[in-house]
Amino acid sequence: RIPAIRDHAGIDNGQLGICLFAIPLGVTIAIQTVGRLNHRLGSGAMTRAAALATVLSLTFPARSSDFATLFGALLLVGASWGLLDVSMNTQASVLEHQCERPIMSALHGFFSLGALVGAAAGAAATQLDVSATTHFALIAALLAVAGATTHRWLLPSSSNTSAHAATSTEDDLGTGWPPALLVLIGIALCGSLCEGIAYDWSGAYARDALGASPSVGAIGLASYSLAMCICRFFGDRATRRFGSTTLLRGGGAIAGTGLGLGLWGLGDVASVMGWTALGFGISVVIPTAISIGGGLPGVRRSRAISRIAAAGWLGSVAGPPMIGSIAQARR
Repeated sequence: RIPAIRDHAGIDNGQLGICLFAIPLGVTIAIQTVGRLNHRLGSGAMTRAAALATVLSLTFPARSSDFATLFGALLLVGASWGLLDVSMNTQASVLEHQCERPIMSALHGFFSLGALVGAAAGAAATQLDVSATTHFALIAALLAVAGATTHRWLLPSSSNTSAHAATSTEDDLGTGWPPALLVLIGIALCGSLCEGIAYDWSGAYARDALGASPSVGAIGLASYSLAMCICRFFGDRATRRFGSTTLLRGGGAIAGTGLGLGLWGLGDVASVMGWTALGFGISVVIPTAISIGGGLPGVRRSRAISRIAAAGWLGSVAGPPMIGSIAQARR
């Protein structure tokens, strides 16, 4: 609904670009503090608060009437997303360790499914000429009802504390950067960079660099999104069978091969197959990295996950503009 929000605010595309930068800025600010808050208050309490903040923040962008109010509204959206992203992944990590079986990939599968449903709902609302204000208000109301009816199932703070007491027994624990955490941060950065490339550049690359029709780029992106969504629901079973380390290596190898095939220009079919393979391989990378990070010895769970999440946001948000700048410089 970005065009409708832009027109309602009465701004041009240049101002819109600055406003959209407020989202990653808000995420970055929130991620700097959410790890400490999760540790003190518990991920369950923080997830409830962040979910409420997210619902409230959705009502502001479509009602913004100028540049300043839209920038502020999107800053709040980004901050609430950042809080929710880290808090719910921390809660998921606690639950995963209590269940003593992998569940992270399936949870991220529902995240991907939600993205597909949200995109379809946005397209339908646009087609039916529903105003962005009404559209966002309806979504916020649905999310508020969902949160109100399910928040009691979240683990309490006491469970959050006891679940990771073995690795977080001191207040100052988790202030370092152990090598394993640095590796996971690097993996999350590269994985999210691939995701950003697929979403932001697959269509333009197919058209401009490979000379393919616009439909090839659209089909490639759709195939990538569907492959990621579907494969995440099988990721936990694969983790139980092969182990998280093997799955991380295999997923990365498949993703790298798929990205290379999608960029190589061997034909329309090969390009679509490449983007599909990228979605297949990258689907397990971020969930597995978070799952491993949540169980690292000697590192506070909430802090490890916040650092991995920050790397993920950096790759997905900063990576595509960097690639665009490199492409423009080479012309």
